[in-house]
Amino acid sequence: MKDTTDASVALANDTDFAPADRSDIHHLQALNTLIESAPHVKELIDAMPFVVLLLNKNRQIVSANQKVYSLLGVEIHDVLGKRPGELIGCIHADGGPNGCGTGIHCKVCGAVNAVLNCMDSGQRVTEECRIALHGGALDWEVTTSPLVIEGHSLVCVGIQDISHQKRRSALERTFFHDIINQIGAITGFIKLMADEYDESEELNEIITLTNELLEEVLSQRNLSLAENGDLTPNNECVELKSLLPRLGQLYQRHPVAKGKTVSVSAENAPAILTDVQLIKRVLGNMIKNALEASSQDEIVTVSCDCQADTVSIHVHNSAIIPQEIQLQVFNRSFTTKTGTGRGIGTYSMKLLGEKYLKGRVFFVSTPESGTTFTIALPLNTDEQSGR
Repeated sequence: MKDTTDASVALANDTDFAPADRSDIHHLQALNTLIESAPHVKELIDAMPFVVLLLNKNRQIVSANQKVYSLLGVEIHDVLGKRPGELIGCIHADGGPNGCGTGIHCKVCGAVNAVLNCMDSGQRVTEECRIALHGGALDWEVTTSPLVIEGHSLVCVGIQDISHQKRRSALERTFFHDIINQIGAITGFIKLMADEYDESEELNEIITLTNELLEEVLSQRNLSLAENGDLTPNNECVELKSLLPRLGQLYQRHPVAKGKTVSVSAENAPAILTDVQLIKRVLGNMIKNALEASSQDEIVTVSCDCQADTVSIHVHNSAIIPQEIQLQVFNRSFTTKTGTGRGIGTYSMKLLGEKYLKGRVFFVSTPESGTTFTIALPLNTDEQSGR
């Protein structure tokens, strides 16, 4: 909706990017008074736990929520009329001909672009931006939405500091890159030793363990990427009738399997198009959890069946999950373990199995039949490819 007032001070074309015009102080004060008296508007933005700014058509602040005042230690008269970069102290705000948004660096600013795109489209827009300060930098996620109050077109700007997420992501990428390279170097060195010496059971076991360690690190990296929405499945043809027995053998050697048995029935299991690392992660967690829930001398069974265009892989144990745990079993960080439990095993099953493998992950737990976790995957290759 078009703004019904025009109180801009014309600044000609003195800009390198966004329009330079600004509204006069009387117009800004009148808008602020209008917003303060508008039913529930101030209450709503004050209820937000992050920074919220209301901008006029010239990208100037006409109102802000309480979070702004408490963070910066300012009052409305310190904020009114400024643009976001000027308020926060962006080093490029003074570099433009007429402040924030008018400099050449502003062309690549996510905050300015989010505001401009919102004004042009009348739609909600979300952008990330890095704000350079004299003492460092901030990473923001900026969400802009159009807002009309009594004929005045405004932009509501929500700002969340995602600097810690960016730092964590950078550290995780560096960590996974370095440790994967180190494990690869160790594996290569051990293989050289195996080639130079007679075949050794000990060396073969070390090679197996390092390969398993590498797969575990890759699985953790994939989970990190999946949570950030950055994971791209690498689909290939996977023979379940050979994969499932290998997983059974792997977890039969796991410490939690001591005194227990993993039984695999996969003779008629088909080949499917899927990401082998992700399916191993999902099934591995199912088997490990089943073993942890089992008592001595009990059997964990892994089986597979096909119905129409779906293949279902089941992992069963005889224990029963209490109802209060069933209600939370796929929640992130929920765990029944004490001390070292991380609570991401069942959560990762659901995330990887459904969002990235395009399947369905569920369980049934009753006193009569025990507990069975299932992942049902499509046999249709188009569905598996996400097309």
